[in-house]
Amino acid sequence: MMVNELALAEALSPHDASEEEHPGSQARTAAVAARLRWAERLLPDDPDASALLLDGLLREIAWLWHAQVDVPLPAFDVQPALIERHDPLFGWRLRLALRAPNVHARLAHCAALYELLRTRAATIDISDA
Repeated sequence: MMVNELALAEALSPHDASEEEHPGSQARTAAVAARLRWAERLLPDDPDASALLLDGLLREIAWLWHAQVDVPLPAFDVQPALIERHDPLFGWRLRLALRAPNVHARLAHCAALYELLRTRAATIDISDA
């Protein structure tokens, strides 16, 4: 099966919502969910495209976490440690996703991060910031 290149390009675009929208908006979170589903559909026929899509999603999910908890976004190389200080479970899962040995594991970790983002963002304790 050939992947529709236009659909893949749309899925890989970093912003489905307008640039003016709040980065933690429901539309942006829904776009992450849509790209997760797309990565899952790509996996059997094109695991490399799925892996590239998931790599971009890790950054997007981490960025959404920062926006939702109002923690300044640092350089990406220090982000996992910062996230882990504020939200140990989310930070641990992010590290697992970054170090995933294959695209199947990365997809599982990205899906778990997305669920944590949806369910725990409002309850993260950032009082020790």
